[in-house]
Amino acid sequence: MQSGFDAIVVGAGPAGCAAAYDLAAQGRKALLLDKCEFPRLKPCAGALTIKTLRALRFDVAPVVRRVCREMKLSLGEAGKILTNHRPLVAMTVREEFDQFCLNQCIARGADFRPGHRAVGLARDGEDWIVSTNYGSFRGRFLIGADGANSQVRKLLVKTNPLRFGLALEACVAVDRPGDWAMEFDFAAVDRGYGWVFPKDDHLNVGLYSLNPTIPHAADKLAAFVAAKTGRAISRPIHGHKIPHDGRRARFAWSNACLIGDAAGLIDPLLGEGIYNAIRSGQLAARAILSGHADFARETDEVRRDLASYDSDTRRFYSNIHRGYRRLLRWPVGRVLINGFSLGLPIFRIKRKTLALMFS
Repeated sequence: MQSGFDAIVVGAGPAGCAAAYDLAAQGRKALLLDKCEFPRLKPCAGALTIKTLRALRFDVAPVVRRVCREMKLSLGEAGKILTNHRPLVAMTVREEFDQFCLNQCIARGADFRPGHRAVGLARDGEDWIVSTNYGSFRGRFLIGADGANSQVRKLLVKTNPLRFGLALEACVAVDRPGDWAMEFDFAAVDRGYGWVFPKDDHLNVGLYSLNPTIPHAADKLAAFVAAKTGRAISRPIHGHKIPHDGRRARFAWSNACLIGDAAGLIDPLLGEGIYNAIRSGQLAARAILSGHADFARETDEVRRDLASYDSDTRRFYSNIHRGYRRLLRWPVGRVLINGFSLGLPIFRIKRKTLALMFS
């Protein structure tokens, strides 16, 4: 058994790397475990919001494929393009983004062990012992950051308190992808939307729904791709679960917590989770560095932001035609675009509505 770690972080995605990076930057001995070898395929649309870029401790320009300053909102055939003088999102490919973040984390001093799958957890005094397929590790704190299918969550919680949506995506080759606008089509699926996200050399096209299933999902995605691009899907389709509703669950214990997708910290309206993954990882590290390790109190910031989405999400998707009309009506769309371009979380956008009308 290897011991002496200040923290064991299971999962080397954005959440786990954010936690391990901050711990290592302060001289703490952080062990980062992941069941996969990197780089590894990670199904994800790959859009980084401005608040995500601001939260990161390092510049990710080397893996940015496109910067978007406009957004098309549509409801089937209808559509409207909203533009902004400031960037709205930076497009990446998750395989490249995750590898880049991991490299920064290792350079900071984190100890990374790929191919280690967590199979057991135990307490020994105030320490945690994490058993993997390649051995056991002892550390003072445990952070579960191993995604939607979190093994750490299964070992700690026993029963699953999360709800799951679904996303399905494919990469589509088109001529001149730089001419395409980022698009959200809210008529594509029930309680969700279809997206077209342009990169430098392809389009990432997919479907997202808060529902756990999308009937005839592959056929529906193929039809959506054909309608938007005129192309057939020629590359593999990837599906992945979207865990949400985690703000209501208990995911903090004595010297242990869950963060990111493992804790269901997904924005339910759009299914975006990279920002909350990174922020919850940083807040978990801050709890450890503070000495009190009150994970529940430190991560309350993320849950407060998610609470702001709940009623809006229910209202928007309960009557999508009404919600879509309201989204396009001034000043709602303009306030949201300005707020997102400034990197503000949703609860702060609501507080600054008047100022954001003209920013």
